[in-house]
Amino acid sequence: MVQTKRYKIWSFLIELIFLCIAAIYIVPIWMVLVNSFKSQNEANLFRLTWPAEMIWDNYQIVMKEANILLGLFNGLYIGGVVVLVTLLFASLAAFYLARSQTRLSNYLYTLFVAGLIIPIAILPTYFLFLLLGLNKTYLGLIAIFATYSLPLSIFLFTSFIKTIPVSLDEAATIDGCGPTRVFAYAIFPLLKPVGMTTAVFTFLLVWNESGIYLYFANSQKWPLTMGIYEFFGKYNQSWNLAFADIILGIIPCLLIFIIGQRFIVTGLTAGAVKG
Repeated sequence: MVQTKRYKIWSFLIELIFLCIAAIYIVPIWMVLVNSFKSQNEANLFRLTWPAEMIWDNYQIVMKEANILLGLFNGLYIGGVVVLVTLLFASLAAFYLARSQTRLSNYLYTLFVAGLIIPIAILPTYFLFLLLGLNKTYLGLIAIFATYSLPLSIFLFTSFIKTIPVSLDEAATIDGCGPTRVFAYAIFPLLKPVGMTTAVFTFLLVWNESGIYLYFANSQKWPLTMGIYEFFGKYNQSWNLAFADIILGIIPCLLIFIIGQRFIVTGLTAGAVKG
């Protein structure tokens, strides 16, 4: 009886903690949403109350001044290309790292995993891009985002491929397949869950990043999420318009997450079983 009572108390406390954590995430989103429909003066108060008057014109102004179509194109184009490049190179590298048991492969895997905790060096990369003529170009942005996302992608792919029995490779080899065909026809079709997980994470990285765009791109190559800087000046801060831009930037991320949610859970859990 005492144990049951203690269990109920602990369950209540755990639920309360999780509710507080959920509130930490939900309250800021609610504040952004309600203030995106307020006037400038009312939004500058940062209150959580419902707007006195719903001002839908905020979104029309944002779509006009922030050049939403160009921002949407930039985000989808850069994100899409980076996802394709990352999936190709990460899956190929992971296949070698997962199947090879040499000292070199172990060293390379450690090197890639170290990239998860080592921050990107902005200044050397900036001067290197100036030297190569890649600064403020689509190619430069794609290169830096692909490089930035490779460590996590290789880690996920390698962990997932290690869960695939080696006997599958051996059966394909007996059928006359070389290493390339083994990967293309036996391994790659099985990578759909972790591939979707990697694609979602990579796209969200490109979509939500701000520092890289500020250093390596001009405003004509900014994604939709960077349009928030259009509403801040020396003498003017239009928080209502900035919040409206944030809401518009959240929508594509939300849609992508809803579509890929099942694959994200499958990819992460499968890759964590063995590796």
